[in-house]
Amino acid sequence: MNRYPFHILLLSAFPVIYLYSLNADETHLSQLLRASAVLLICAAILWLMLKFTVRDGRKAGLVVSFSILYCFSYGPITASMYSMGLCPIPAQMRIRYVIVWILIYLIAVVLLLIARRSVMPVTRIVNIVAICLVATSNWS
Repeated sequence: MNRYPFHILLLSAFPVIYLYSLNADETHLSQLLRASAVLLICAAILWLMLKFTVRDGRKAGLVVSFSILYCFSYGPITASMYSMGLCPIPAQMRIRYVIVWILIYLIAVVLLLIARRSVMPVTRIVNIVAICLVATSNWS
């Protein structure tokens, strides 16, 4: 069985690929490669640290993948909610959203780490989702 989560590679590259697809006219491919390499190296270091701490490479991989998606989705989610009128975000309310966002993240990570069941089925699903995200990106 594969002990190294494939989804970390794809999900660490996805935010850069997505931003590149939005700004392909203004950026060069070398910038895409450099930013993807930095994210991949950071994700790999975090995965290695968690793998040796938690002693489960799959759980560590899911935490890293979740962390990447969670970090890069805060802005788009709050912007979408704001544009739909679901939550006007004045400056004094923004800190509350950030605190709630961090609490949700911490609870999810703790629940994942203390889970007794195998995370192999979840890892397979995340691999498929990661492939779909990168494959459907508009590479322009």
